[in-house]
Amino acid sequence: MYDYGSNPPTYEEVTPPWFVDPDNKEKIKKVVIEPGVTTVGERAFIHCNNLEEVVIGDSVTDIGDFAFAGCSNLWNVIFGNNLKTIGYEAFNDCEKLSNLALPNSVTTIGPWGFAGCASLKNFHIPANVTSLGDYAVPRSLESITVDPANSAYVVKDKVLFTKNMKEILTYLSCKTNTTYTVPDGVEILHEGVMEGVPSLTHVTLNDGLKEVGPWVLASNRNLKTVIVPASVTKMGNQVFLYSGNITDVYFGGTEARWKDLGKDTNIGLPRAAVVHFNSTGPDGATPTPTPTATPTATPTATPTATPTATPTATPTATPTATPTATPTATPTATPKPLTPEELEEAKMKIAVLELVNQERAKQGLPALGANSKLNEAANIRAKEIVEKFSHDRPDGSSCFTVFDQVGTGRYFAVGENIAAGQPTPQWVMDTWMNSSGHRANILGSDYKNIGIGLCRTNSGYGYYWVQLFFTGPDIHTEDNAFGDLNATPKPNFTDMPKNQDFVNAITWAIEKGITAGTSSTTFSPDQGCT
Repeated sequence: MYDYGSNPPTYEEVTPPWFVDPDNKEKIKKVVIEPGVTTVGERAFIHCNNLEEVVIGDSVTDIGDFAFAGCSNLWNVIFGNNLKTIGYEAFNDCEKLSNLALPNSVTTIGPWGFAGCASLKNFHIPANVTSLGDYAVPRSLESITVDPANSAYVVKDKVLFTKNMKEILTYLSCKTNTTYTVPDGVEILHEGVMEGVPSLTHVTLNDGLKEVGPWVLASNRNLKTVIVPASVTKMGNQVFLYSGNITDVYFGGTEARWKDLGKDTNIGLPRAAVVHFNSTGPDGATPTPTPTATPTATPTATPTATPTATPTATPTATPTATPTATPTATPTATPKPLTPEELEEAKMKIAVLELVNQERAKQGLPALGANSKLNEAANIRAKEIVEKFSHDRPDGSSCFTVFDQVGTGRYFAVGENIAAGQPTPQWVMDTWMNSSGHRANILGSDYKNIGIGLCRTNSGYGYYWVQLFFTGPDIHTEDNAFGDLNATPKPNFTDMPKNQDFVNAITWAIEKGITAGTSSTTFSPDQGCT
């Protein structure tokens, strides 16, 4: 079966024949892969929201990246007996998938292969699996088992290790112990290993540990203290992100070593946390407290970049073709003038768009165009994630329902990236590009347009960012998608004086952001303007 993502050498998108009629996507209830087919292509059935059952024949050996990603009603999959490889995000966010029995022929499950499959309670790793990507299995499971004959992996008390016990891949969030000490001999903690474990209050990383992956201790709201040995030589991005109640980190090395660990990344430690150097714990060496660097917050604990949404496979780095021109602009109605604050935010959003297209150009991908409707949707979502930092909206519905709200419809919505805490466009883009799921959205080969939202607040993380990705044929690039950057806001005060010099002075003050009046129609209600 053909790959329906980015296909070399042209990396041209290809629509599956069963999706030529867009309505078919919503009509598909069951898929049967018949004998003779050897591969289920990349993105072959992505976002078939009403698909419920899949039967895969014995001739199939490979399931491509994103093949069934985002099939939110898929509950049952029957695999053939010769399947070997399950690709990147192949079943990501199949929220109702509850019946799963992998054949012994499987050798590889790619990153995020079954991430977001919230209805799965038990997961069995067959005997011949030798390669598991990060987040390959959901951490929300109640149990995980490994065939005794498997030579690569083993489970100890709901923690998935490599067979030699040197790496930890998964720590199930259902574990109820409040403390955890990483066993001796472990050298690597994989991405997100202990992310979102509500019971944990204290974690001790073992002496001899070398590498702590991204988000390893992120989103642990009850975590108070962490002991980090001097043996650690590498810490990934946002290790402590959203673990906002951490009070103390005890580091076995010097302050200089600690700074060196964080020089190329942001480990996301809360501002109030104190790092104690040359210390093995609360009863160890005399602590030397120092405030940590100002934290930044990034994508959600499920760093899928919308994992609901379905990012396309990340294009390879080899093509160097010049990106195609930005989609043809469609004239729009004259936008309203921007306030100084809106103008500043518009310039920040435009900077993000430019950085996105710079990254796409590096991969030979066409530029994404901006659209005011998509920006409107993204701004709504930016305000919502202040209240609830999630790909679900505050009312519990999918982030993609916002497209219905602004009138574009959600059928062609394909991705959402969210982040919080980054005060500059470059900072937020660096954060997203350091995450595989978010990067996959930014480099989506068949994406056409983007909406960018920003909400700035005086509390919380201060800056809340959203990117929404769209492929629809009826959404066009607009020259003034972020508003008229050259328009000057004019006051509309009913109590404005007749003195033109006074009017000019008030207009200047509004333009500079010095004042905005006491309401939209009143400059000074308590004293006369003369």
